Amino acid sequence: PIKARLERLQQLNCQGNAMQKHMEAKGRIQVRYFGYDMPDPTVPLFAFIGRITQQKGVHLLLDAAESIIKRYNQRIQILIGGIANHREPYSARCASQMNHLKSQFRHNFWAEPNEFFTDGALVNLGADFAVMPSMFEPGGIVQHEFFVAGTPVIAYKTGGLKDTVSEFSPETAEGNGFTFEAYHLGDLIFAMERAIRVFQNQGQYAWLRENARRGVVSCEQVAKAWLGEFCRLRKKIPLDGEMVAEFLKEIPPWSEDRLSQQPEGTSLLDRLAKEEADSRKEEEKAKRVSRVIAPPDGSSPFPPFQGPVLKRQPSYDQNQLPSTPYFQAAPAPRSTRRKSPVPIPKGPIPSSPPTQKPTPTQKPTYHAGTPDMTSRPREPSPQEPAT
Repeated sequence: PIKARLERLQQLNCQGNAMQKHMEAKGRIQVRYFGYDMPDPTVPLFAFIGRITQQKGVHLLLDAAESIIKRYNQRIQILIGGIANHREPYSARCASQMNHLKSQFRHNFWAEPNEFFTDGALVNLGADFAVMPSMFEPGGIVQHEFFVAGTPVIAYKTGGLKDTVSEFSPETAEGNGFTFEAYHLGDLIFAMERAIRVFQNQGQYAWLRENARRGVVSCEQVAKAWLGEFCRLRKKIPLDGEMVAEFLKEIPPWSEDRLSQQPEGTSLLDRLAKEEADSRKEEEKAKRVSRVIAPPDGSSPFPPFQGPVLKRQPSYDQNQLPSTPYFQAAPAPRSTRRKSPVPIPKGPIPSSPPTQKPTPTQKPTYHAGTPDMTSRPREPSPQEPAT
């Protein structure tokens, strides 16, 4: 529960506001685990707390440790708190890699795979970022332990981590951590680099820690959410016992003297009777409207359709194709008929085409209805004698 986590944080006896408490806890971690004589608040501190198993994805953070420490000139610190089971090959390999990194980077990497880690509350408050590269996580509890202390989380987008950790946007100051979607080394390093850029901006980092503190989900909220889901499946309405108790306190005690003082129609039974009568009126009104729209005899209450009249052709033999369309539209009025684009000359039309061929100097004469009325006479070439 959140209350128990806050009590553990108060037992650390860190003084000041939220950011000052964080800086004091971070200084204790640097002196106790990284061999610092004086705390250095400018060095970002990443922390992992959990079981050394393949599900938690510790190998991904171990593979990224050496690369990112060298990239930032050993101005970064990584702490891993968890005990390894040497009988499992995965845990044994991670423990060996932890010991190698611890001996190589004394002031930048710390892990003790052979001992149970007991400073979880101090790391929850003092870490700048929590790293959770879990391969799968149905719900997740560790991220909420960090959120209670105001520490943002870098998590792989899976399961409950995807639902509780959101990407921080420096433009809108929204989000409580950083996420990566591809489960490989490069994407984790890229998420850690984004976190370092925000850490270097004090204003943005202060907003990020405040968002992380607000992003915690309590056990009470989770229980109410599951209760609502179960009630939805059973078609029930969940009731909050505390709200019902507060509501009952506001209701005055029952007495017979109050019956005469109560206005007519204000009791619960009167309201239910009125609602039932109103619903019956609405049903009767709907039935009357349906009878008007669709009469029982099947006739339509609306006037007949006034549109173009279609003439139907007589029936024909199905074995023979019709020579005319099945439906033929009525002829349009005479005034709306289109005029012919070709002008028809007045006068008698000759029965036969002209036999005399026009000369080049003579203007050709065309008659309507002749075969070559649309052709032009060919002019003779200079070598061809004119006829």
